[in-house]
Amino acid sequence: MKTRVTTMAGVVVAGLAATGCTPPAPLGPQPNAQLGPRLSSPQIAAEMVGNTGIGARTATNAPYQMYVAPDGTLASRIYDRTDSGTWRITGDDFFCTTWRVDFDGKEVCHDVHKAGVAIELHSPTALEQLTFVPGNHLQ
Repeated sequence: MKTRVTTMAGVVVAGLAATGCTPPAPLGPQPNAQLGPRLSSPQIAAEMVGNTGIGARTATNAPYQMYVAPDGTLASRIYDRTDSGTWRITGDDFFCTTWRVDFDGKEVCHDVHKAGVAIELHSPTALEQLTFVPGNHLQ
C-alpha cells in the first residue's frame, strides 16, 4: 500500500510539472505597502474634492479613474465599466465611499495618505494610488 501512495504522488507531481504554469499578471498596489504621511480631513478635502484621481486598481493593475464631486457624489471607470456612489469625510480623518456596485454597496472608509504627488486611499483590503487632477475627466 505504501508503494502505491508514493507512486500516485509522484504521478501527480510529474503531471503538474509537465503542464507548465503561466506567470501571473503584474499586481497593482498592495494594501500592506509602505504608506506616505496621513492626511487630515481638511487636507483630504483640498486634495480630492472636485478632482479626478487617476491610477491603478488594487491587485489587478487595471486603469482606474474616480471623480469626487463637490456635491458628495462619486463616479468611477475601470476599463469600460462605470460605477457611481457617494462619499463623506469623517471628523477622524477617513474618506468613506459607498458605491452602487463595488464593495456590494457597503460603505468602506479609507485612511488617506500622500506619497509624492499620489494620494493613497488605504483600507484593510484595498490600496488605491491615485494622482488627482482638477475637474471631472470621466465625462
